[in-house]
Amino acid sequence: MRYIDDKINLINPLGSYEYFATNIGRARILGVDFEAVKTFGPYRATLLYSLMDNKIKPYGEGGYKTSQFAPKQVISFTNTLNIESWRFIAILFAKSNQYSGNDKTGDKLPGYADLEFTVEKKIAGAEIFATASNILDRHYAINGGYGAFYPCAGRTFKLGVRYQFSKSKP
Repeated sequence: MRYIDDKINLINPLGSYEYFATNIGRARILGVDFEAVKTFGPYRATLLYSLMDNKIKPYGEGGYKTSQFAPKQVISFTNTLNIESWRFIAILFAKSNQYSGNDKTGDKLPGYADLEFTVEKKIAGAEIFATASNILDRHYAINGGYGAFYPCAGRTFKLGVRYQFSKSKP
């Protein structure tokens, strides 16, 4: 269990539609992480699971309260296949529901799952990649409050090049 002093929290004044950051007295982050990795030649599968209980104790108040925007469960399953200079990556992840206010108050943001694919190709010291995110084109929010949700982007595609100009020396 970790106790953190002086953590920042988002506060919404009564009757206001905007949040502002403020320090809180203490925070307690308690959780369990699980990771399983299995490799079969060029294929690698990774399963990650987190169970968290994030609590805050505002200045001048009694006990701890569940922190806002803190999903209790997060899971991801990553599959990677390396074939010569090619890499194929598929990621499935999910988060449980969360609330816009402390102590499970405010708006409930439903849990969601998402799927992402990436293809990478190494060419002459560079890496060309293409990524498709939110393959299922789900409409979900990771932030919100007082009736307003801030949705994540729908299905998106990215193309890019990564190049390292200098090699770091150990």
